[in-house]
Formats: sequence, C-alpha cells, structure tokens
Amino acid sequence: MEGLSQSFSDPLFCRSLAAGALIAVCAGLIGINLVLRHYAMLSDGLTHVGIGAMSVAVFLHWAPIWFTMVVCVVAAILLLRLSERGVIRSDSGIALMTASALAIALVLTQFSGGSEDQFEDFLFGDMLSLSSLDLALAALLCLCVIATFLLCYRKFLSITFDATFARACGIKVGRYNTLLAVLAAVTVVLGMRLLGGLLMSAVIIFPALAGMQLIHNYKVLTIFTALYALACFVGGMLVSALLGLSCGACVVLVNLVCLLACFAIKHLRQV
Repeated sequence: MEGLSQSFSDPLFCRSLAAGALIAVCAGLIGINLVLRHYAMLSDGLTHVGIGAMSVAVFLHWAPIWFTMVVCVVAAILLLRLSERGVIRSDSGIALMTASALAIALVLTQFSGGSEDQFEDFLFGDMLSLSSLDLALAALLCLCVIATFLLCYRKFLSITFDATFARACGIKVGRYNTLLAVLAAVTVVLGMRLLGGLLMSAVIIFPALAGMQLIHNYKVLTIFTALYALACFVGGMLVSALLGLSCGACVVLVNLVCLLACFAIKHLRQV
C-alpha cells in the first residue's frame, strides 16, 4: 500500500491516470462499433502504422504526436476507401500496413542511432512521456467522442446492424464510417503514448468482446463497454503501481481476466 500512496502523490502518475481514463472511455465507445462492423483489426493496423510514423518523426526531428496523428488518420481513411471500392480486402490491407510499419520503425530507429529502449517505448508505451498537452488532448478527444455518439447515435445504430438499409434511408454510410475511423486513429495515437502500439488495440477490442457476452441491447452495450474500459484501465494502473510492473501490460491483463470472467458468466447462464 505504501507504493500505491507514493504513486498517487506523484503528479506524473496522476496525470497518466487521468489521461488514460479519458482515452479508455473513448476506446470503449469506439471499440464496440468497430467490432460489430467487423473492423476490429483496424485498430491493430493503426497502432502499427503509428509505431512507424513515430519512428519517421523522430528520424526527421518532427513533432511525433502531430505527425503520427495525421499519418494514422490518412491511413484509416485510405484503408476504408480501398476496402469499400474492392481494390483490396481490409484484412489484407491491415496485414500489409502492419508488416511495413514495423519494418520502417525498426530500420529508422537504427539509422537515427536510437537504442532498443527507444524502440520498446514505441511498442510498449512510456508513462514518463506523457505531458500536460497529452492530458488536454485526451480531454478534448473524450468530449468529441461522447458528443459524436450522442448526436449520431441513431445513425451509428442503423449503419452497424444494416448498412444497406441505412443507405436506403439516405444515411451517408461512408461519411460516418470515415468519422469513426478518424476518431479511432486519434484514440490509438494518444493511447500509444501510455500503453504502447502493441497493447493499445487490446484496450479497444477487449471491452467490446466482454460486453457482447452479456448484453444484447446496443445502447446498454455501448455504455457498458465505456465503463468496462474505464474500470479495467484504473484497475490495471493500480496493479501496476502496487507491483511496480509495466502499466500497459497490467491494463491488458486486467482486461483479459475480466473478459474470461464474462465468458464464464455467459457459460453459466447457458447451463
């Protein structure tokens, strides 16, 4: 408990906890829509693109967060457009992005004289890298995501379960898919700073998978995934502070344990 009290007295830990909690809520809201639309692997592809983009920014001495955000947004929109037009399957495009981005990241890190520790920061996150700007951006993102879902709830509902019917009703499906992809890209970039590229996609996908085991109402499911993501993030941070372990790994493991518990509850209901 002493380690926990010391962590809460550390301004950097409190800033990371606040920023991460806001990002977790965004991840939960976005994740359920990605999973239900079979775009779950988009988040994984974007995290790897983000790793590559951060390496390019460091190599060129550009601002990493802004450059990475622009690259991920462009990659998300491009992948959606190519997939919708049948140029390339979404899973093939994501696999292509993932492998290419990691290769670019590793090569540029070595060319720039970066150490393996720097490359690991891209992969697994670094709580010490968070700034007040990151917290402000996380708060702004959270407001934008919540406002988007409140304003576009019915349209997202229609598109998620029957895109053809939504188009027939005059809903611009491509436009709302693009909006979701942009929000996902920004969420991934901000979350990578704390959790890392390899772990951020789990925070987006796990809450949705857990909620789908227990709930079948879209509105309740959306609220549940946001709260689930928030609770698991806070729980993971507390475990990290108590045991002195990586915060990203602890957050994902707490998500995993809770997901397995949801599977168990679903099984017990069916017995």
